[in-house]
Amino acid sequence: MVGEVHQFTKKHQVGRNDSESIDEWFDRVGLTKYKDDINSYRKVRYDFASVEKQELTKFDEIMKEIKAFVVRSKRSRD
Repeated sequence: MVGEVHQFTKKHQVGRNDSESIDEWFDRVGLTKYKDDINSYRKVRYDFASVEKQELTKFDEIMKEIKAFVVRSKRSRD
């Protein structure tokens, strides 16, 4: 799901730069309200931990919200 969001945001000119942390990326594109909601990503990516199904479901919801945010932001810029 993260890879899909990366591709989606790149397509909409707000993709994550190679050298950016996810926190830096979220700050740059205005997604700061979601920073605390991606702890499950951090657990898996950096701590190699597993996550509960509930956390995964919440993470999927957040990724969908981020995609919607990107679309709304693009419309407001156009």
